[in-house]
Amino acid sequence: DHRNWTDASYKTYCTPLALPYPVEVKEGAEIRQSVTITLKGNAVARRYRRATDVELKANPGRKSKLPALGTCLHAATPDPALWRLLRASHVRVDLRLWEQNWPSALTAAAALGVPLEAAVFVTDRAEEELPRLAAAVRGVRIARWLVFHQKEDSTKPQWLRLARRLLPGGAPLGGGSNVFFTELNRERPPVETLDVACYPINPQVHAFDNLSLVENLEPQAETVRSALRFLPSKAIAVTPVTLRPRFNPQAGGPSGAPAESRIDPRQKSLFGAAWTVGSLKYLSEAGAASVTYYETAGPAGLTEGARAFPLYHVLADATDFAGAEVTAIDSADPLRVCALSMERRGVRRMLVANLTADVQVARLWDGWMGRQLQIRRL
Repeated sequence: DHRNWTDASYKTYCTPLALPYPVEVKEGAEIRQSVTITLKGNAVARRYRRATDVELKANPGRKSKLPALGTCLHAATPDPALWRLLRASHVRVDLRLWEQNWPSALTAAAALGVPLEAAVFVTDRAEEELPRLAAAVRGVRIARWLVFHQKEDSTKPQWLRLARRLLPGGAPLGGGSNVFFTELNRERPPVETLDVACYPINPQVHAFDNLSLVENLEPQAETVRSALRFLPSKAIAVTPVTLRPRFNPQAGGPSGAPAESRIDPRQKSLFGAAWTVGSLKYLSEAGAASVTYYETAGPAGLTEGARAFPLYHVLADATDFAGAEVTAIDSADPLRVCALSMERRGVRRMLVANLTADVQVARLWDGWMGRQLQIRRL
């Protein structure tokens, strides 16, 4: 369950999900739960002392490639200078083909000048909807097609087969979940129906404090490894990664939450930047082919007006090394300090993140020099 929700903390539901939602708990009712843990084998007693500094070591036996990095379309146009410097590989645009405004969203996304990660949502009338989309995307560069159905948590093979027949070829075709990794895991698509498997990630399904968000970084890698086990040789696209859930699929309402419910003030903070380093580290080292972070602009995005949030600089530093080789970095205390190491054309770059509110000292395995991302106190 930790892997399904990227949670690294224990939790349980009070009643089974099969019961109606919400569940009424009457005054005076008692709900009791217990957990039994059994240890097997011979444990060795060791005295543990937390080191003052955190050692970072390269693991040359674990190498991967930096994923293609993009962001989601937002209604506000990003600052042109900041957008050019970001060098995003793609922008995700959600096209709900039963809504009237999807052509304008397509036009706005194409105007940003990068290939589109086209998230296509169809209804049972997909055989009529997809040809209209095919006509509208003539001349538009498509990085990948991601196909979803309006009423399904994980894409059924019939919609993928229909999309492969009706949409323009040349771009990889994918599907999966627009909700959680767990939906892809529960309803695994046949390997032969897709080129790309996708699912989103957010670290606040069950807990919301800083430490929980940090603890929920490492399990992101397990989602990629799990997907690669049941979809071998397929590209894994993690899309999108957001700090808060975009909507509550269990609430019974439409797939869309009020704007304020998906806004996290940490989006603009140094903590948000550090968390992004951790997310990119674990997803890269696990072998994700593509990752889509946040939005182009706005309070849940990378920028607001001409102001770049700290996490913008993290992604800009990574996209500057597009196609880089990633060497896994092992941290002696990954809840305090983590790092992402990239190398391209003989040049190395490492992003080191302090995941706490305290000053941390990190020891690197050889000579590195760097600059510090800081924010001025007002």
